[in-house]
Amino acid sequence: MGNSASTSEGVSDQGYSQLERKLQADLTYLKRAFTHLSASKDANQQSIPLSTLERAFNLAPLNVADSAPSTLLSFISEIGPALTRTFFNNNSGQVDWPLFLSGFDMCCKQGLGAVKLKSLFLVFVKGKYKHELLPGLQGEVDEDLTGFVTMSQLQDVFLICWLLMCHSRLENVQDSEELYVPLPNLRPLLASCYAAITGAPADTAWTGKEEIKVEKLTSWILATIPSITESIEQYVKCHIQRLGSEKKNIKSEDKPAVQAMEAADKMENVPKDLEKAKAVDPGLLTFGTAWAIGLFLRDSSGSNLVAAACDLLGSSTSYPTLLYRVSTHGRGISRFWTRVEGYKAPLLMLISGTSIDYDKNEPSGAKWVVGVLVPGGFENKEVFYGNSGCCLFAISPFFLPLRSTGLIQDRRELDSVVHQGKNVCG
Repeated sequence: MGNSASTSEGVSDQGYSQLERKLQADLTYLKRAFTHLSASKDANQQSIPLSTLERAFNLAPLNVADSAPSTLLSFISEIGPALTRTFFNNNSGQVDWPLFLSGFDMCCKQGLGAVKLKSLFLVFVKGKYKHELLPGLQGEVDEDLTGFVTMSQLQDVFLICWLLMCHSRLENVQDSEELYVPLPNLRPLLASCYAAITGAPADTAWTGKEEIKVEKLTSWILATIPSITESIEQYVKCHIQRLGSEKKNIKSEDKPAVQAMEAADKMENVPKDLEKAKAVDPGLLTFGTAWAIGLFLRDSSGSNLVAAACDLLGSSTSYPTLLYRVSTHGRGISRFWTRVEGYKAPLLMLISGTSIDYDKNEPSGAKWVVGVLVPGGFENKEVFYGNSGCCLFAISPFFLPLRSTGLIQDRRELDSVVHQGKNVCG
């Protein structure tokens, strides 16, 4: 392996040695994974067939909803070949040890969010195999991306990123065991993106064919859901770590599983026979809501919410704890305070309501959800308290995070969001 006479195109002996030193922390499971994959056909083989690595990076055993668009199914079927052809490809069709190291380094190296986001899009631009996944985008590794993404394609990209994060958190991956996946409702997140980039009113409906310039899309993603850029790195690392610990070989007939189930968007739609799912009935906290908030926050609170949103088996130690809910614990400030007093961990409060038609002085039927995150819990004080970690969120009908930039400004922005929600849902 390390002493193999063969070297990949563009990877010199000196560069290969530097790579080994750079990846020292990951080297043990990288060697094990390489040995595991190269031994799939011949124990003496010192390279991995490209097709074997493509199968190794598939999304099995995750099965998506039958209501998912066909384009999403194309994305799912292409993820293995796309990753392999973007980071591990060469003209020989074989991946030797130096190329294996350089591909891993290219995919998982530390860098700015913009660099990682570019790598994410390049997977679907340069990694195309049987389908044109993002035909409106053009770019190379050493060039800026140009072109556009349609709203329907953007939805598929977001869902793929969610699936990659879900797969990364599975403890045991058995190709023979299918795991049915309820797709999250990302409509509020996409509505936020469309309104912010196009400047259209928040109640503007979009069909999916609208074109979004990649330059503006990049800026919006990095400002609103920056942690989504980690999805490819997490997925590849977790896959290789599993390969480094598995004893079974990958068979040539292994293929990505694509099955179907009814779509769902609530976190409580995790299988009811799971103890964790029974213990936590999130109500307003859907998969999509928890994921969007978690991707915005770049701290442990965000990591915990992403872990909960992507925990398909309800086994996460970061699963949210329900402190108070009106329908469960009753109304009134005394009941609320009894439940939250003394809780000093990060606290997320979600509030739903119905807009009022001021002309008729009656409910308009338009529902909205807003939220607040308090890093250290609530306190009974007569003065303002909190820090820069406090956030306001518009959750539905579209997602908008508001960092602390001044009391009056944030209050006016959130009031505008709620007011616009009357037209969005009406």
